[in-house]
Amino acid sequence: MSEPGFDPDIIKSATAEQDRAADPAASVFVEANAGSGKTRVLVNRVINLLLAETRPDRILCVTYTKAAAAEMKGRLFERLGQWSVLPDAKLGDELAKLGHDRRDPGFLATARKLFALALETPGGLKIQTIHAFCENLLRRFPLEAGAPPGFKTLDDAEAAKVVEAARRRTLQRLDRDTVDTLLQAGGPDALGNILRWTRFNRHKLGDALVQAGDADQLVNRLYDLFDLPAGAKSAALKAQTWAEAPHAHLAEAVIALRNYGSKTDHTRAAALEAALNAPSPDLAFDACLPAYFITNGEGSRAKSLITKDCDKAAPSLKPMLEAEAERFELARDRVRAARVAEASAAGLRVATLFLEAYDAEMLRQRALDFDDLVVLSGQLLSPANAFSGWVGYKLDGRLAHALVDEAQDTAPRQWDMIASLTAEFFAGKGANEDRRTLFVVGDE
Repeated sequence: MSEPGFDPDIIKSATAEQDRAADPAASVFVEANAGSGKTRVLVNRVINLLLAETRPDRILCVTYTKAAAAEMKGRLFERLGQWSVLPDAKLGDELAKLGHDRRDPGFLATARKLFALALETPGGLKIQTIHAFCENLLRRFPLEAGAPPGFKTLDDAEAAKVVEAARRRTLQRLDRDTVDTLLQAGGPDALGNILRWTRFNRHKLGDALVQAGDADQLVNRLYDLFDLPAGAKSAALKAQTWAEAPHAHLAEAVIALRNYGSKTDHTRAAALEAALNAPSPDLAFDACLPAYFITNGEGSRAKSLITKDCDKAAPSLKPMLEAEAERFELARDRVRAARVAEASAAGLRVATLFLEAYDAEMLRQRALDFDDLVVLSGQLLSPANAFSGWVGYKLDGRLAHALVDEAQDTAPRQWDMIASLTAEFFAGKGANEDRRTLFVVGDE
């Protein structure tokens, strides 16, 4: 019976794949399970770049969290620090693990100097979070990016204070109808949920407002999606539907259902009578729904609207009730759509007010939050920015290799920024003819 453990062939194959990924000769995208050695591969790739005499300031390693950046930096400098004091034989063995069979004095001396080189090179080896990289980029090109010169970056506690100030200003400007609509649609947490969503999607919302023209135009687009007139109200649609109902025939139906029908007919008659006696048209609409639909008016249309005995006694009722059920079914769908549109429009008004208040407070403090850092950096590097070519040229003269860790946690806007940053890697000669690479690693 074999001893428990991994198949040696599997280990050998996996190690070979890791060595291939750590070879900086090509751009690579790695997906692997957690704990499979992804960070080790990234560190090995950085070391291989340094052994190939790539200047540390031309290497950029970005990750999602400070903890991950610290771990990556710790592993790298621990390894290089150990190499600086290893005897030749052991250092040669370590280099062989990376696929370097050279043991000549010059190559060993180069490996020993990497620790000091990484620490002492002006600009240094950049291993940082994506937000730290973006902050450094914006401080270098604030005017080109549209960032306030000398801006401060808010930490979580400072950002929370800005959110609270914007929240109070927003609540002070809300009207009663908007609040009532949201509470009815989303419950007691509706306002808080909208403010939180706006806080973390404010740039996306801002883009949508700019594209639409203003908040009113965006609301109109919302109504168009539901095939409703702009500003259509659910109460008005209910009232219109009830006004077009054959009230006299419905009153006759109540009498017939009670006189000739069974218990089911009596229940339907009670619903129709409640509608006829309702104090307002919209309430009449609601009261009428259980006569035509199951689950107290919320479900599908009833299979039968009248029993056989009642149909024989009053044959004119069935066609009328079926026609009304069909009309009310269409109307109920439009009413539901109008409710969603009303609640969405109210939510958009709240979000727009919060967005204005938040941006005003940030401008007053000349501050940026983490989302601002990524968005402004992406816009700075985007081809749509008139300065992007010049900025890219300045960066391209320094940056030759970008390594991205924790790809699974990287948001779309962050990917846009990375794509813009590395666009020149694959766009020809650019500002120099050095081979440049992109390495990305993340969980499957």
